[in-house]
Amino acid sequence: MNVFEILKDRGFFAQCTDESALEKILNDHPVTFYIGFDPTADSLHAGHFIALMAMAWMQRAGHKPICLVGGGTGTIGDPSGRTDMRKFLTDEIIEKINEQYKGRFTDGDRVMVDALIGMLRKDAKLGPLARSSDPQIFMESIFPKFFDTAAQDSYMESQETYTSLFADLAKYNAIMRAVGNFLYRELRKKK
Repeated sequence: MNVFEILKDRGFFAQCTDESALEKILNDHPVTFYIGFDPTADSLHAGHFIALMAMAWMQRAGHKPICLVGGGTGTIGDPSGRTDMRKFLTDEIIEKINEQYKGRFTDGDRVMVDALIGMLRKDAKLGPLARSSDPQIFMESIFPKFFDTAAQDSYMESQETYTSLFADLAKYNAIMRAVGNFLYRELRKKK
């Protein structure tokens, strides 16, 4: 099995404009490639692991990796402004969580909340339910099921990252309430 097949079989490809050309290039000769990491976090997290694993597979196949940390992106951020908006929204949610949960909230927890919000935003069933329900019904009867499913799915993908979520019921409930209230408001605005 060649490195292209390994990366594809292991789910490293989201999309590719010309798979056969890429496979030919990777099989014909060693290539030099790079992976960049944003230096604004205190440390690397589970999300970086995917890129590092792809890098390892490529290196084992004889390709030359270059790992970049920082640079202009780290100091100015995403030029589209998405990063700033995401950080602002996460900060708002983290503030609400900290009001209810008095434990220490880590950068890993922030990544976990971002991932859960992203997963829940993609659920096509959640938006219509938020728009057709009052806040109390949504938060008590509807959202907990969706949050539980997203949290369990995330745990199955990355147990180490999500263990802290399930280890502390107060933390779990604080995150669920803060994310639920935020998404309820956001989803009701969409039509």
